[in-house]
Amino acid sequence: LAAGPDDLLVIGVRPRRWHHRPVHRHVRRHARCPVLTVPLRSARRDFRALRRMAPGDFCAL
Repeated sequence: LAAGPDDLLVIGVRPRRWHHRPVHRHVRRHARCPVLTVPLRSARRDFRALRRMAPGDFCAL
């Protein structure tokens, strides 16, 4: 899963808590593909806009 150089792994990042280990750091260090970390607040805000898009909307990206 997401092991090729053309793959992109997107993970959400929460504010750091004292009892949670920084999983996103481990993923970034050990992933075999590029990793994009998205702050949780941005993900929640933008998720609604993405749900309204049709597959053809991504052709311009």
